[in-house]
Parts: sequence; structure tokens; C-alpha cells
Amino acid sequence: MIEGFKSWISAILCTGIFISILELILPKTKMKKYIYVLVGIITTITIISPGIDLLNNKDIAKSVSSVIENFSGNVNINNEDKIEEYKKNQEENVKKEFLNSLENDIKNKLAFKDVAVNDIYILLAENYDIQKIQVKIKKLKNSSFLTVNELIEYINNEYDIAYSKIEVIESGE
Repeated sequence: MIEGFKSWISAILCTGIFISILELILPKTKMKKYIYVLVGIITTITIISPGIDLLNNKDIAKSVSSVIENFSGNVNINNEDKIEEYKKNQEENVKKEFLNSLENDIKNKLAFKDVAVNDIYILLAENYDIQKIQVKIKKLKNSSFLTVNELIEYINNEYDIAYSKIEVIESGE
């Protein structure tokens, strides 16, 4: 298939070079227009020769389908790889956005309760199930929570996460 395409392109290029050389050599006579008609016929035959070869083949449908299969097979392989890569990137972006939204929501809700959050770490499973939440906070002084356990209970009630998955670390600052 590719060899036939290469030979066809080579034939077109050789015809073009032949025409260029012919234009330089031919004198400016009345015979020139007849020679150009002959050159045009040769160029046309060169360009449509793959079609003629296809028609000479006994099974045209088989030839056309093999050409289409060769072309579409290469395209499908590349598209499948790109689709898989796109899905993977999309999944990672969704996971990052989910984590960012959850962190911001926790920070905002705790800030509303006068709890200063230093850092939040969230561990997710593949199915977006929360495996662990670790919240680092400043000392509970002026907040509505008296103990860390009350804060853990609040997070449990707000996000329906098991107590064993919630860890609150209180720093001395």
C-alpha cells in the first residue's frame, strides 16, 4: 500500500521535472501548444494511474475496504491511546478538584466556628471513599468547641465520616 503510494508520488514528481525541463528546451513555435496538450495528457494519466490500477483489479470493493482498514486501523490505535490518556487526566483532575473543594469546605465551616486550621490532609480511595482526614488546628481557645473530641464529632456529623477516620491534631500556637 505505502510502496504504491511512494511510487505514485515519485511518478508525479518525475513528470513535473520532465515538464519543467521541456519548457526550457522547447522553442517558441506554433508546435508548442500541441506538445503542451500531450504533456497534459501524460500528467493526467500519471495522476489517475492509481485509480486505473484499482479498476483493473477484479475485486474493487476488497481493495477499497483494505485501504480503509489500513487507514482507520492506524487512526483507531492513536485515538484509543489518546482517549485513555484523556480519561486518566480527567479522573486525576476530578479527584484534585474534589479534594480542594472538601478541604475548603472544612476550613470554611471550622472558621465559622472560630477554629483556626493550619493544614488538612485527606486520603481518598479509588472510589472517592474517604479513608482518613487529618486536621491540624491551633489551640482551641475562643471557639465554640471545648475539646478535640467535640470537633471530631462535629466533622463526623457534617460529613458522615467514621470517627476512626478523623484525626485532629492541636498545636501549641
